[in-house]
Amino acid sequence: MTTQSRTVRVFLSSTFRDFAEERDLLVRTIFPELRRRCRERQVELVDVDLRWGITEEEAQNGSVLSICLAEIDRARPYFMGFIGERYGWVPEKDKYDAAIVQEQPWLEEHRGGKSVTELEMLHGVLNNPAMAGRAFFYFRDAKWSGKKGGAYLSEGTQEKSKLEELKVRIRKSGFPVVENYPTPERLAERVREDLWTLIDEAYPASEVPDALTMERRRHEAYTLSRIRLYLGGERYFTALDKAMDACKPVLITGQSGGGKSALIANWFLDWSSKHPKAAVIVHHLGCGADAADPVRMAVRIMQEIAIVTGDEFKPESDPDKQLEQLPLSLATASAWAQRENKEVLIVLDGLDKLSDREHLRWFPAFLPPQVKLVASCLDGEILEATKTRLSWVELKVKAFTKAEQSQFITEYLGRYRKKLTSPQAKTLQSHPLSGNPLFLMTVLEELRVFGVHEELEQRLATLLSLPSSKAEGDEPTVDDVFEHVLARVEADLGEKLVQQAMEAIWASRAGLYQDELLAIAKLVPAQWAAIQNALDESIYESGGKISFGHDYLRKAVEDRYGLTGKKKLKLHWKLAEWFSTQEVDARVAEELPWQWKMAGNTEQLRIFLLNFVNIHHMESSGATWIDFFEMWEVCGGENEAQGYLNFFDSVENTRPSQIELNGAKITAEFIAKCRWLFASVRFDRAYLKLVGDIFGPSHDKTIEAIARLGGHLGEIWSEEAHKEAESLLRMVYEKKLSSLHVDCPDVIEAQHDLGVMLSKSRFASQRSKEEATTLLENVLIHSRKNHGEADIKTCIAMNNLSIHYWRINLRIEALKLLSLSLDKTERQLGPMHPECLLIMNNLAAMLRDNHEFLKAEELLRKTLVGFENNIGKNHRDTLKCLQDISMLLDMIGDTVGSNKVNSEIFRRRGLAPPVYQN
Repeated sequence: MTTQSRTVRVFLSSTFRDFAEERDLLVRTIFPELRRRCRERQVELVDVDLRWGITEEEAQNGSVLSICLAEIDRARPYFMGFIGERYGWVPEKDKYDAAIVQEQPWLEEHRGGKSVTELEMLHGVLNNPAMAGRAFFYFRDAKWSGKKGGAYLSEGTQEKSKLEELKVRIRKSGFPVVENYPTPERLAERVREDLWTLIDEAYPASEVPDALTMERRRHEAYTLSRIRLYLGGERYFTALDKAMDACKPVLITGQSGGGKSALIANWFLDWSSKHPKAAVIVHHLGCGADAADPVRMAVRIMQEIAIVTGDEFKPESDPDKQLEQLPLSLATASAWAQRENKEVLIVLDGLDKLSDREHLRWFPAFLPPQVKLVASCLDGEILEATKTRLSWVELKVKAFTKAEQSQFITEYLGRYRKKLTSPQAKTLQSHPLSGNPLFLMTVLEELRVFGVHEELEQRLATLLSLPSSKAEGDEPTVDDVFEHVLARVEADLGEKLVQQAMEAIWASRAGLYQDELLAIAKLVPAQWAAIQNALDESIYESGGKISFGHDYLRKAVEDRYGLTGKKKLKLHWKLAEWFSTQEVDARVAEELPWQWKMAGNTEQLRIFLLNFVNIHHMESSGATWIDFFEMWEVCGGENEAQGYLNFFDSVENTRPSQIELNGAKITAEFIAKCRWLFASVRFDRAYLKLVGDIFGPSHDKTIEAIARLGGHLGEIWSEEAHKEAESLLRMVYEKKLSSLHVDCPDVIEAQHDLGVMLSKSRFASQRSKEEATTLLENVLIHSRKNHGEADIKTCIAMNNLSIHYWRINLRIEALKLLSLSLDKTERQLGPMHPECLLIMNNLAAMLRDNHEFLKAEELLRKTLVGFENNIGKNHRDTLKCLQDISMLLDMIGDTVGSNKVNSEIFRRRGLAPPVYQN
């Protein structure tokens, strides 16, 4: 949890009317430009100017100071102070909210004597030397103010003296000061230069994180958002630690809002500190809509495992097959952990939120050694399905006891020097949900911020009552209290403003950046800051995106504003229309097609998808072929996707842009992974003609397109297609061989592709089979030369060649080479690595077919144990191994043994075993 935040929040401090020109230039010109440049580096820039967009009179109320100080803290360590000739508004002593003085005791000595602007500069910078390097001050030339006159001049002698004292203190502080800038335009240029220098230094172009890293940071931010006052965790920590020591999976259950995520977050950070060398993968299914998709979750876990182990992970094209890869990936993690004497911990928080495949038949039914698992799940069908997959240690998080409730009430309010009377505490504890930590904390927070002490009991009664969206007699739920929270914020800040903000966040795919939220909800920064400050921890921010902190607020928003049916579609349509007015980039491509899909506008979605520039940006945003497939399925699937061919006709006499060409290449890859084989071939032909006409027959892009078309034709089971595939792959090989060194990896890759194609093809001639032998032998020779005898790439080359030898009936050579491959792979990866087990299974099958039955059976039994111990008894590879054993037993005449193994296969598949005749 040490990754650097990639959000830069800059608090802008100045007096009001006399800085309108500077604010407009910064907000309308400089910050949008910097924000675009930042997003190219996966950085979000948020400018916090609470004076922009509202009148000075609107800003002069009792709550402004607390909002300003909270936003300064949220923006640390970035701060920019602008000073002209005015000192600024000084709130009267009795205008200070008692709560802010209690939380910020240093304010007491300044009440009634300091302006809000000076208080901001004191709190933000001058009282905090740690702000060095990220805080700047800019003093305007007095001559410019003098020419403007009126509101640009000092309020009076006393204010002028206070302002001069502030300037002296700033100059002596050592923080950078730009003196006497002549015009707002010069200031804007200087701010652009200073801020970009900071951002470029903190987030260099050479260190832009990839999509997987950004996803990891999203989950880390969610973990940290769950760290809060936590009681009663010690007994759970002990039980979790004990289960981890015994390598037993733990399933955390309990009521919704009962503290499961908080338990996981607090325990996980504690456990990680005690096991610093452990590899830990945390996945919160509640931190975004995509996070709850089981395929995405499994692929992310496997990608993270590949990074830890150093293995290459290539996801299958079919989602179901991707899920079947998970046990193999866990086995890879286990082999790495045993080899390195380390641990692997996987944390899955909120399995009940799964958006698909809730039956959990894909979920691992076995955990290999040194792979630890902690999961949480609410009661329901998914929990019952989860329990059937593994032998869990179930840890039920119980509701607070009355004693724990009392302790929590005392400690929570005690942090703010507040408390409830005994009757008030009893009233709260009499509510049926008072044992729910989230409910209790939310009610206490609402009571804490409620300012009228005499009406506290009435406020408590309101919070404990059913909201207007529920009928009398309905069961109370945790989201009820959040409807009351929304009602309170609406009463304070305006119903329309709050509703517009909440609806925009609710309808977003995974949250909105602040500039997007302000534009869609028609808010100004000060209005949103007030709403965010009022909702506090119920609003969650990660990577600059604003979303709900938990599902209860989402449900409360949905219920309070009736976001169902036509109103829901209309809201998604509203967001789609706003994003469609923006220039398409990775962010727009992340949100816009999803919004059209949710709005049910398949025509606009289809138009978006048929644009290669949009596909380029979708891929840049982290979209995968699965997103592509699901969106096209809504539009009509493969047949509708044929519309891509129109693009190639439309640009026959023009040259597409580089982005269009890249988008076309990505589309070709996506279509291939969708397994739209015939569509792939048609698309590949059109794409090949395009790049061939543009770049010529020998260009790398053309050769790459030829290779892709050849590969896809080779998958079509017809002699004509195979002949064309052979011709194309041979062309690629010859072109690479003619222009590159024989040892170049590109040449070796082309040799491999052509060799495998000729080896596999049932239509290849004897001469072609002999050529395949030469090609695959050359691949092995070069791999040994370039990577070494023990490298995994060499072992794979051995494996491929041995399979070819077997196909052409060179059985002795095949057995010898595959045995050598197995030996080298075991030394490199360990005997229980999935790659070793698969080679072992292939070798056993060869020995069986070569009638070396004793050796074959011994190796198959060893392989079976390896599969069962590392990927589980019911995995398809384990069942295939059992089938190989059954076949072997049948070949040696052991019918009884063969039938027994077959019956076991049926049982493991959940089927009734067949009845065999004696």
